[in-house]
Amino acid sequence: MFYSNHLDGSTAVFDAAEKRHAVDALRKKEGDPITFTDGKGHLYEGRISKIAREQLTAEVSAILRQEARPRFHLAIAPTKNSDRMEWMVEKCCELGLASLQFLECAHSEKTRVNMSRLERVALSAIKQSGNLWMPELLPVLNFKNWIKQTAHGQRYLAHCAEGPKRQAQSTDEAITVAIGPEGDFSTEEIALALEQGFLPLTLGRSRLRTETAGMVACTLFNLL
Repeated sequence: MFYSNHLDGSTAVFDAAEKRHAVDALRKKEGDPITFTDGKGHLYEGRISKIAREQLTAEVSAILRQEARPRFHLAIAPTKNSDRMEWMVEKCCELGLASLQFLECAHSEKTRVNMSRLERVALSAIKQSGNLWMPELLPVLNFKNWIKQTAHGQRYLAHCAEGPKRQAQSTDEAITVAIGPEGDFSTEEIALALEQGFLPLTLGRSRLRTETAGMVACTLFNLL
């Protein structure tokens, strides 16, 4: 499956990377069929109409499938090890992810994220898994600012502090889960989230790494 976010009527334009994959790797030629997504829930069928040096053009012949946007939204503090965050992004995109917001928390060890690299990881993951939605990847935002503006349906805060917690439950609403850094959310951050209507969430008895917690939360809510 290929990806194009440049559709104009019945014409789709693919960038240089997609063109190289189609022509250099798969030996596709003008007139050959091509299946692709726009990252907005549509699977298209078309035929290659033009191969240029830095792009490929196809004429759309049919919409094969249309899928609803995933309901799961993840907000998470970046890990100090970039490879671990890339792994999590890949797995969550394979499972189904609507958006990913990076958070700067009181205990954060890292506040910079290579967004362009993660976008490439996400794109590769949706193409490999056959998912038709490209998640919205949002740059790092201070937790206190984010917590006051998020409004996605059911909202949960996964943390390790003592106290009663909810288990993942099925819902038709959008779901937002916030996960803190390796040092967890601060006491002040937990209190602020609860004041804003977030529900404390358990992800099981084990203490999970940040990236594992993100993938587990995505798995739980996608399977309900």
